[in-house]
Amino acid sequence: MDKVIQKTIGDTVCRVHKTADFTMLSNGFIGSTNISCQAILLLAQAMSLPKNWNFTIKGLEKICAVGETAVRNMLKELETWGYLVRTKLMPSKETHGRIKYVYDFYEYSAKNTSVPQDDVVMETYTAENATLYKVKKDSHFTVISNKLLRSKKLNPKQKGLLLKVLSLPNTWRFSVSGIVRICKEGKSAIKARLAELTELGYLVRTQLKSNESKNHCFEYIYEFFEIDLSKEDAEKKSEKIHKNANRSA
Repeated sequence: MDKVIQKTIGDTVCRVHKTADFTMLSNGFIGSTNISCQAILLLAQAMSLPKNWNFTIKGLEKICAVGETAVRNMLKELETWGYLVRTKLMPSKETHGRIKYVYDFYEYSAKNTSVPQDDVVMETYTAENATLYKVKKDSHFTVISNKLLRSKKLNPKQKGLLLKVLSLPNTWRFSVSGIVRICKEGKSAIKARLAELTELGYLVRTQLKSNESKNHCFEYIYEFFEIDLSKEDAEKKSEKIHKNANRSA
């Protein structure tokens, strides 16, 4: 485990002020360490879709920007842990001789013991061929911009990790090993996702030298963003961290 020390400069999570086009998501499933970041993202996207959306594998491929195998694997994860029930309907006149699937997505599952087992009140929302069972939000929720959930710039693994980060309290102390502990994925996968988020402008990770740190050791300061920064703006953020660290050290 990380040695708990006071960082020279606190980590930052910069969120979009939500006035429209957002989704409220339960922190219960976001915090799961039994399902992958990409499966968490798929469930989040399902909860954000309009009522007239027709759930199909092809449709999910399109909104997730991944292939059929990846979508099926994510759905299987959600089924395994009780977040999805798929019912197969045999061909009929109404379906013009085609097999049809009905999807029931659940924002809470008693099967998943990696998250707190709270007493929750569920609210039901019916889509074209799906029912969404959402947790009534009076506490322990995260408000996410639909623009982020539907962004084509990020893949499900990257968005899923960012979703976890956005759900954490403001006092959370970021480190690679700390993030690994709250995810199903291993250290190599998490390090790869963090590098990708940095390249795409959603993370500025600044390394302080020992002479810049109050602790007199190398130290990383994390700044996560719900909307991407240009490389120029990211460099300015990092420069500001160095300047502030030199004043504080």
